[in-house]
Amino acid sequence: GLFGQFQSGPWWLGLRASLLILGDPLQFANQDDALLAGAALAFHKERWSLLSRLNWREESPRNARDVRWLAGARWSGLPNGLWLAAEGGAGLTLAAPTWQASLLVGVSRACRASNRD
Repeated sequence: GLFGQFQSGPWWLGLRASLLILGDPLQFANQDDALLAGAALAFHKERWSLLSRLNWREESPRNARDVRWLAGARWSGLPNGLWLAAEGGAGLTLAAPTWQASLLVGVSRACRASNRD
């Protein structure tokens, strides 16, 4: 896949495109490939982030097009790199869910402590 991001001050824009392989890639008759694409726009302020994103899975021979729009907020004020987020959205095509909601807990840490190298 391809991914690109652009940042200007507190604003962040990300674009992505990739290939989704559904089914068994070793048995071509059972495989269904689809293009995945997405865009995200975020605004970061201290420990808060607001995010809006569009997820697009193009139709394939076995699956209909699935387009979803989501928006949410994230708070990174917890200790040890922990963060909380809430997100909600709506499906824009028949194959997408009518609506969805998510509560997320995650951790953001560097792979190792920096030695300034």
